[in-house]
Amino acid sequence: MTIDGGGGRVFGVGIAPDGSLLGTGSLDRLVRVYNLPQGELIYTLDRHQSRVFTVRFSPNGTRMVSGSRDRTMQMWDPRSGERIIGGRAQGEVFRIAFSPDGARFAGVGFYSALGMVWETASGAPLYMLEDHTTRLRSVAYSPDGTWLATGDESGRVIMRDAATGEPLFDLQIADGEAYALAFSPDSTLLAVGSTRASITLWYLPTREVRATWLAHGGDVTDLAFSPDGSLLLSAGSDGYIGLWNSYTGGRIRYLAGHSGSVNQIDLSRDGAVLVSGGDDGLVLVWRVGS
Repeated sequence: MTIDGGGGRVFGVGIAPDGSLLGTGSLDRLVRVYNLPQGELIYTLDRHQSRVFTVRFSPNGTRMVSGSRDRTMQMWDPRSGERIIGGRAQGEVFRIAFSPDGARFAGVGFYSALGMVWETASGAPLYMLEDHTTRLRSVAYSPDGTWLATGDESGRVIMRDAATGEPLFDLQIADGEAYALAFSPDSTLLAVGSTRASITLWYLPTREVRATWLAHGGDVTDLAFSPDGSLLLSAGSDGYIGLWNSYTGGRIRYLAGHSGSVNQIDLSRDGAVLVSGGDDGLVLVWRVGS
């Protein structure tokens, strides 16, 4: 299914865990909510003052958070379209990740070395994500609730205690910025996508690189694992979505449909529905499994 995003370049997309709703963020600073599988626009949410970079649903689907160039996050009830609360960040809110229990979420700013963690129930800030010396690019929680990872423009990834945000150890990719992060469902693997077209797959129990490969013809802009962990999906500035064997890095196939950079992707909880948003102003809804 192809949906016209309606607001120019689509930077952020998120799908409700049950696959029933789709949220988007665009150049025109609006957040839009569509129902699925029909793809009908049900809400247009106007609160941000600049382009919306990212949209993410909580694990239970009752909250949706958007992050913007205006240095704010906004929390919404996706079922009613009601704005619940907003909050200021230390920089442009480029990426957002929810903890696996949904009790908190982390945001990182594109032009700031500081990130922030908020409490979902109240929207109150809990603590800062410090210790980077260059601008942040990416953030992810491990599904087992142990780790919170943040990546920066030097290619450094800080692995943190998910409860406190305290640094535990570092990983360093060989080249480019750590632009995208994703944990495998069993939390043993961390995939890091770079601005030099590569994906690096770390085996966390031994902190060793399992595989590194060239995935796209430009930036690797986003990553996601399938629910069973066998498949790694990547979005690229070359306009393609890559499907990879997560154990070997072997290519399975590319999905083509966007005519510009694919900026963000997201999977439903069962892995059956993939959504993508791109510079071409389109949102694509893919059936990738069951």
